Amino acid sequence: MSKQGLVLLLSLGACVADENGRGGGGVDGGGGVGGCSSSNDTCSGEQVCVQGACVAAFPRVYRLSNISVTVPTTDPDGAAWDAAGGAPDLLVEVFVNGTSVGATAAVQDQFSAAFPGPYGVTLNAAGSSVIVTASDEDLTVNDPAFSCAANPITAAHLRARELACTVGGNSLSYRLDPQ
Repeated sequence: MSKQGLVLLLSLGACVADENGRGGGGVDGGGGVGGCSSSNDTCSGEQVCVQGACVAAFPRVYRLSNISVTVPTTDPDGAAWDAAGGAPDLLVEVFVNGTSVGATAAVQDQFSAAFPGPYGVTLNAAGSSVIVTASDEDLTVNDPAFSCAANPITAAHLRARELACTVGGNSLSYRLDPQ
C-alpha cells in the first residue's frame, strides 16, 4: 500500500490545520473562550472539546464511526477486482499504533460502501497512529485497496472530527469523536 495524503474536513469555525496538524486557533483565537462544541471545537494545543469544555486530547477514548469508502472500477494494478471481472467485496479494518482494533464484514460486489461502526479507539499519547484500510475480500488473501493514515494523529486532527483521504479515484473518510 502506498502512503496517502490526509485531508481534513473542517466544520465552520474549527481550527485550520495542515497534514502535520499545525495550524491556528478557532474563530475566537483558540482556547475555547465562551465554551466549545463538537461542531465548533475552538480548543487549542493538546486539547479537544468534550461536553462544552476543553480537555486533554490524550489519553482518551474516541468513537470512530461513519466510515465511507469508494474505490475505482479497477484494482491498484489496473486489473479487475475479481477473477470474473466483478466489483470488489469491500471491507475495512481499523488499526491503532499498528494493532487491529476492529474490522467490518464485507459488502459484496460494490465500488462504494458505508460502515456505521462505532469502534472504540484509545489514543494514549500524542504521536499515536490511526490507520483505516479498505480491502477486497477474497477466498484466500484479501487484496489491499486503499489506506487512510493519520500518522501521527494530532489534537488538531481530533478537533476536526472528520478525517478523509482522497487519491486517484479512491476515497476513505471517517469520524472520530472524543468520549
